[in-house]
Amino acid sequence: MSVVFGVAEGALLLLAAAAAIVSVLGIAASRDVYAQLIFGSIASGGALVALVSAVIIEEGASIATAQCIVLLLLMVPSSAIATHRIAALVRDRDRSSPLPGADQ
Repeated sequence: MSVVFGVAEGALLLLAAAAAIVSVLGIAASRDVYAQLIFGSIASGGALVALVSAVIIEEGASIATAQCIVLLLLMVPSSAIATHRIAALVRDRDRSSPLPGADQ
């Protein structure tokens, strides 16, 4: 059984690495700050899901698993919400008039 768990954990790490690569390439290719933030949240969310899944596979039903699931449920939505709020603030700032004397 430990070999199966090792393979599953390795696959989860590869999934997290693939999400990170997609994020980096998306950030590099995009000119829009909003899109860059979205690509950045892919890696952060994917890494959290992969780590929690690895703990669940390794530990089974335990207190550590329950704690990781609670952290996942708190962090992934808050990361997405924060990403959208930051992007909205950046867009609003870009639309607003420049500060007096900013072009000097």
